[in-house]
Amino acid sequence: MRSKVAFLIVALLWASPSLAQSARSDLKSGKKHIHSIVLMPVQVSLSRMTLKGPEAMMEESRNTEIPLALEIAAGLRNLGYDLDQAAFSLEALAKDDYLRSTVDDVQKRFDGELQQIQRKSKDVRKGRFSIGDEVAKLPLSDDVDALLFVRAGARMLTPNRKAFGYFAGASVWDTAFIELAVVDAKTGDVLYFAKSRVEGNITYDSERVATRVERALLHLPHAGAVAPRAPESRSTSPDASTIAAAPGTASDSPAPLPAIVDAAGQGPHARRIRVSHAVLKGMLVRSVRPEYPGIASTNFVHGDVVMRVVIDSQGRVAEVKATSGPIQLIPAATSAMKQWRYRPVTLNGQAFEVETEITFAFGLGP
Repeated sequence: MRSKVAFLIVALLWASPSLAQSARSDLKSGKKHIHSIVLMPVQVSLSRMTLKGPEAMMEESRNTEIPLALEIAAGLRNLGYDLDQAAFSLEALAKDDYLRSTVDDVQKRFDGELQQIQRKSKDVRKGRFSIGDEVAKLPLSDDVDALLFVRAGARMLTPNRKAFGYFAGASVWDTAFIELAVVDAKTGDVLYFAKSRVEGNITYDSERVATRVERALLHLPHAGAVAPRAPESRSTSPDASTIAAAPGTASDSPAPLPAIVDAAGQGPHARRIRVSHAVLKGMLVRSVRPEYPGIASTNFVHGDVVMRVVIDSQGRVAEVKATSGPIQLIPAATSAMKQWRYRPVTLNGQAFEVETEITFAFGLGP
């Protein structure tokens, strides 16, 4: 009986909406416009669920903050927003004790208001939430319109905990959430709030995280726009992560360097982060489309080749591994991928190796 009750509770939880979004009415109507946003320090809290209970994953939490910030930056960039990630970066806070203390105070004030927002998120539309004049303490320039607060958390189940879940009728999935809040930099009013649930491990599945971030920003108007955009399919939107096979061509014109990248310097040792290719497309300098193998075409072999790719701190493709796709098409996709080149990914002077996922689509059409 207890197992049936536990299973029912889990079923109800998973049947509940995985996405909640609310925009203040004047932002949604276009009376309020925002263009320039400053990112507050991202806070991620991961825990490992064992048979004995939760265990904090401190290092994994810190390692997830930067990739998550990059995914959000890519989403806002696509909406036309100017996002400043450097103003309150860890490097900036480490150099200024007063700034660090001030930012901590604002973060705590927001977390206190967040508890109220979580209970009645729809009231964001009515303008009922604010962190007040606490924002006035921050050293912001006059052209900054808003602050972006990001909170994320996850429960990662150990194999033993999952086995116990199957037996007891409890949850057997890794679960996570991402919360975003846009706050008026002048008044402290909460202008937008979204909470998106992620099914899976957010420390590894960057494509899933990118999809949830994209959905969390779904009802945030374009910079200066009035109406929210219609939902778009990630599989059909133009993105360098899906490349159609064609005779080999290359694009040598450098892409504009996004604001999320600071190319001023690189550290001697590069950390590896996992991000979706949407984050990297603005740094793509050279891409080569694969040649469709003649024997594969003759035998009507077609489909998608999905590859895990590692890009080194110099922007070169260091590793390519096909994870799925017709075996006859993998060599052509791999050969093309090895010729791609990116601008180096560095942030606040630190170099990063990047792991991402790219799909080459081989079709039989003209």
